Amino acid sequence: MSKNLKGKASMVSLKIPTETKLLEAAGRVALSHAQLEHFLRMTVKSLSGLSLQEALDATKTMKVYELREKIKKLFKQKTRDESEKTRLDALLNKAKRLSDERNSLIHRPWARDSQGKWVVKEEDHSWGEPPSNGKLNQLANNIWKTGIELNTARLHGFIKEVLSGSQV
Repeated sequence: MSKNLKGKASMVSLKIPTETKLLEAAGRVALSHAQLEHFLRMTVKSLSGLSLQEALDATKTMKVYELREKIKKLFKQKTRDESEKTRLDALLNKAKRLSDERNSLIHRPWARDSQGKWVVKEEDHSWGEPPSNGKLNQLANNIWKTGIELNTARLHGFIKEVLSGSQV
């Protein structure tokens, strides 16, 4: 037994949602995050000067948080400009916040309560409201936009400019 949304004891049955729109939204979150992770790997490639295959091999087992830390370390070696380092920190911290949000929305058990409503396990182990399709789709869009922002900085923006004129 668990407490339902109104605090009354109720039974829940672990299930995987079957609603197409919900699964589509959750899938968009997963796929957009995979794209962000790839952009992080490509940023390591650019900052390290490795070939594509070397960078992929070097980062193969790295977690997303390790990729962000590696990028910070490599970037710090390329410039002394504090404003550029702060700019990168802001971008990577936004990526972290979105990854954390993805984890909190996707990486938890789903169930049906005794009234047939979807519920999700909260951090405190209570059952709460699941994220809406809209919230999941918005998160997917934000993750995607942040990945594009990072990749644009790498290919055409401030990261490329730092690499072009390394100031260390």
